[in-house]
Amino acid sequence: MQYVLDIECYQNYFLMMFVPTEGETGVFEMFNDEVTENTVPALTHNDTIITFNGIGYDMPMWSGLQRLDNQGLKDLSDDIIVNGRMWWEISKHWGLPPIAIDHIDIMPILPLQASLKIYGGRIHSKRLQDLPIEPSAVITDEQRLVLRDYCEHSDCKVTWQLFHEVAPQIELRRGLGAQYGLDLRSKSDAQIAEVVIASEYQRRTGEKLWKPDSVEPSYKYTPPTFVGFHSEVMKEKLAEICAADFTIKESNGQVEEPPCLKKPVNIGGVKYKMGLGGLHSVDKAGSFYSDDEYVLFDIDVASYYPFIILNAGFYPERIGPVFLDIYREIVETRIKAKRVGDKVTSATLKIVINGTFGKTGSKYSKIYAPDLMFHTTVTGQLCLLMLIEQFTDKVVSANTDGITVRLPRADVEKCRGMVTTWEQHTGFEMEWLEYKSVHRRDVNNYIAITADGKVKHKGVFAKPSVWKNPANPIIPTAVEEYFLNGVPVDETIRGCDDITQFLTLRTVRGGGRWGSEVLGKSVRWYHSWLSAQTINYITNGNKVPLSDGSVPLMNLCDTLPGDVDYQWYITEAEKLKGIML
Repeated sequence: MQYVLDIECYQNYFLMMFVPTEGETGVFEMFNDEVTENTVPALTHNDTIITFNGIGYDMPMWSGLQRLDNQGLKDLSDDIIVNGRMWWEISKHWGLPPIAIDHIDIMPILPLQASLKIYGGRIHSKRLQDLPIEPSAVITDEQRLVLRDYCEHSDCKVTWQLFHEVAPQIELRRGLGAQYGLDLRSKSDAQIAEVVIASEYQRRTGEKLWKPDSVEPSYKYTPPTFVGFHSEVMKEKLAEICAADFTIKESNGQVEEPPCLKKPVNIGGVKYKMGLGGLHSVDKAGSFYSDDEYVLFDIDVASYYPFIILNAGFYPERIGPVFLDIYREIVETRIKAKRVGDKVTSATLKIVINGTFGKTGSKYSKIYAPDLMFHTTVTGQLCLLMLIEQFTDKVVSANTDGITVRLPRADVEKCRGMVTTWEQHTGFEMEWLEYKSVHRRDVNNYIAITADGKVKHKGVFAKPSVWKNPANPIIPTAVEEYFLNGVPVDETIRGCDDITQFLTLRTVRGGGRWGSEVLGKSVRWYHSWLSAQTINYITNGNKVPLSDGSVPLMNLCDTLPGDVDYQWYITEAEKLKGIML
C-alpha cells in the first residue's frame, strides 16, 4: 500500500496524517501532550510512504515523535524550518534514529524548488490554500478540525496529484537504481548523476570519491585545439578570454564572470552576448518565413555539453581521466539506446549525462569542478561563434547549442558543406530542422513552425506544466493559433471555456491581500470586467504585477465564470501579436 504522509506541528499540537491510495485515512494526533487519536496503519516493509520534503522534514519529525512532547516537537520543527538545518545535521544533533520504512520524497524530483502550493497551482489543484493558522499560534480545540481539514484536503491531496505527475520520472529512477544497486527514487537529476559517477568511480578504482576540501582561487581558460577563428575581431576576443581570470567566489563556490564575457560580439551586424550560462543573440521581435527564394533552418548540436567534455578531454583534476571513461560509456550507451528506439534507457541516461554537468558547479558535490564547468560553457560558445563567423548575416538567431539561419535556397548545399567541415574540425554532430516560419518576441520567447506543420514553443509560448507557472496561457495560445492557422485572436479567446487558460499563478512574498481577503503566499487569479481591484502585498501594500481587475480563484471552479474579461485578454494578445509581426 502507498500512503501520502504530511505533518503539522505547533507548540501544543502535533498532527501526522497518512492518506492511502484507498481506504481510511490514518491519523496520529497529540494535543496538549495527550494522544487524542492514533489510527496509524500497521505499516510493513511492503508499504511505501510518499512525501513532499519528507527527507528534510517529515521523517525527522516522525522520528522525534518517539521521545518528544508537543513543545519538544515544535522546537525540533523550528530547528528544521527556522534555522534551515539539513536533515543530517538535525539527525546528529537531536540523536534521531532512522525510520525503517520504504519512502519516496518527490520534492527533489520536481523542478526549481518551488513550494508545494505553487506546484499544486501549476497542475490546477482544486484547492490552493496556505497554512490557515500562524505557526506560532497556540491551537484551540476548535482549530484542530481546521488543521485536519487543511492537512488532508490541501497538502495530502496535492502531494498525491504531484506523485502521479512525476510517476514516469520515478519509474526511470527505479530502473536506473536497479542497474547500479542504488535507491535513486528520491533524488534530483543532478543528485543521481553524482551518485552514479561516484559509484562507478569506486567500482573501477576501489576508492571512495569524496567532495573536495578546496579548489584553486582562480583559473585560466585553455581552449581545445579545435577552437580558432579567421576574423581579427574574434581572434582578439579569444585572446581576451584566454588572458582573463576566472575567479571562484568564496561564498558559494561559483565562477565569477570576467569582464571580457560581458562585452557583446558583433558579427554580420548581429550582436551576440556571451556569459557563463551560454551564448545568445540580441534579437529584435519579428517574424521570419521560408519562401520560394529563402529557407529557414534550425541547426543544433546534438548532446552539445557532453561532447564538449568528451571531445576536449575535460575532466575534474581530482578524479582524473577515469572520469572520461565513465562518462563516455554512459553517453555512448544512451546514443545506442536512442538509435534503436529504447526510450526508457535513453531518457534515464539523459538524466545522468545532464546532471553530471550540473554537479560540476556545486561546491557541495563530489564531482565539483568549476574549471570544467566554465571550460565547457565557454568552449560551446566559441565553437558556435566559429560557425556564425562563416554564416555572418544569414543568422536569424543563436542560443546556447544552435543557430537559426535563413539561407538562399541556391546556397543550401554550400552551407551544408560549411557545417560538415565544422563538424569534422570540432568532432560535433549537427541536426538540421527546416522551419516554415519563426515568430519571436525575443530570443527566449518564440514559436517556430516546422516544414511539416509542427510547432516548437519556447518561453511564454511553452505550455503550462509542473515546470512552469500559468500566466494567462490563453494569450500565447491565441497568438499561436493566429500564426499557425490564421485564426483571429478574439475568436480563440472567446471560444475557450477552460478557466485554467485564463489564470495567473504567482508567489507573493509575505502574502497577498485582495481587498480585505487574505490570500496567502501562493495566489492565482483571473481578470474580470466586474473587478476594479488589485492584489497587493501584505508587507508593503504594493500592487502585485499585472493584477489589475483581478479576482482570486483559490478554489478552482469547474465552469468558466461569467465575468471573465475577454476584452482584457484579447487586448494583451493583440499587443503580443503586433510585436511579433
